[in-house]
Order: sequence, then structure tokens, then C-alpha cells
Amino acid sequence: FISNTSKEHITFRWNTNTTPLCGEVISVSPDSGTLGPGASTTIEVSLLPSSYPAIFDLDIICELTDNSKEASYVEALAHYEHALEEDRITFTIKEAVPQAPNKIDKSMDNWVATETLNKYTLCPPLEPRSVTP
Repeated sequence: FISNTSKEHITFRWNTNTTPLCGEVISVSPDSGTLGPGASTTIEVSLLPSSYPAIFDLDIICELTDNSKEASYVEALAHYEHALEEDRITFTIKEAVPQAPNKIDKSMDNWVATETLNKYTLCPPLEPRSVTP
């Protein structure tokens, strides 16, 4: 049996991969689940026989997660990610008053082309060449 003696919901998960051989010779059912406050459930641990006699010294670990703390963590993480996204797309102008430049270069304001530009140069027409065998 596994029992939840706390006042919060918990999630359990059995880790049978503590050693390379452990996952092959031990089976836990159910391998994960959620238990409400005061709830319990039956856990079946099976040793899977091999073709030869052997002695095993294996550890299986039951990982427990307090769902209320996980929910508050997920909420805080979502808030943090939202703040990061908001910082990424938000900007603040910190310049007091835009200043006019002291000297403006107006040398090119009245520039006009004085010569007409020819884009194309005419080529002579192509004449067919005769092919001699």
C-alpha cells in the first residue's frame, strides 16, 4: 500500500531504473498516479524471473510530488515567462526633449543632374552564319 497522510494532493512515480538491471527484473504497477488527502492504493511489485538462479540487491525509488507546491511553481513560472515576453516587446523612450542639430548639411538639397544618362548602347544586328559541312 501507499497512503497519503498529508492534507494536499500528491503525485507518485516509481523509478525502477536505478541500476541497468533493475528495470529488467522488477515491475511496479501502477508505476505512477495521484492520491488525494487521506487516500491510499495498492502497489504490486513483481520480480520477473530469469533463466538462472540469482540474488538481487536492487533499489526502487518512489518519487512524491506535492501538487499544491507544483501548481504554485507552474503559476510562478508562467508569470515569469509572461514578464520576460513583456520586457522583450516593450520599450521606454528616456530622451527628455529631442535636440535640433547645430549644423545641418544642405549641400545636396538642390542637386540636379546636368547630363542626360544613356542606359543602353545600340548593338549592330546579328546576321545568320552559314554552316559549311
